[in-house]
Amino acid sequence: MFIAFDIAKKLELKPARYPMRKTSLKSLFISENRTEFNANLWMDQVPRRVVLGMVKNSDFVGSQKTQPFNFQHFNLRDISINAGGVNYPAAPYSLDFPNGKYVRIYHDMQEAIGYAGTLESNGISMQRFSTGGFCLLVFNLTNSQEDNGPETFDLIKNGTTSVKMSFNEPVPQGGIVLIVMGEVDSLLMLDRNRTITSDISV
Repeated sequence: MFIAFDIAKKLELKPARYPMRKTSLKSLFISENRTEFNANLWMDQVPRRVVLGMVKNSDFVGSQKTQPFNFQHFNLRDISINAGGVNYPAAPYSLDFPNGKYVRIYHDMQEAIGYAGTLESNGISMQRFSTGGFCLLVFNLTNSQEDNGPETFDLIKNGTTSVKMSFNEPVPQGGIVLIVMGEVDSLLMLDRNRTITSDISV
């Protein structure tokens, strides 16, 4: 009872604020025979982390014989994210998946989700990343380049977030779908009337 009374007194002075993460999903079609692709992803708040994966368009649309979570590399040569005028990564990739040149982007994926240099694992080996349908590309866009869980809160930035991609060979027949997920910092607020509000711009 005393704890509830104390909480009520504090809420009279200012609302309670809880940091949280919001996610946004997008899918972009890349037509066949293309070797380059550029697109704006978000035009408002810059996300703290971006995850990208590519699947065949026929798998994305749906088929009884295939599954839509077969993320492939499609012989990607380079990929970068521009967020608020800053390029990630700073040095461009030079990928060649068929010849085993993808160690750096694999390590960057593990580092961006916090598994690099730890005893924990997400179960994605280099082989599964390349040929097992787990080719997920992750970019950490925080100022500190660290992500220590939901308790860390990065400064909110506004700007355009875009992706630029190039391939070693043309996109196969039928095209592919680029699936993008962005994580943004947000605040959940509880005022004295017990009204819950959330605003990603706060």
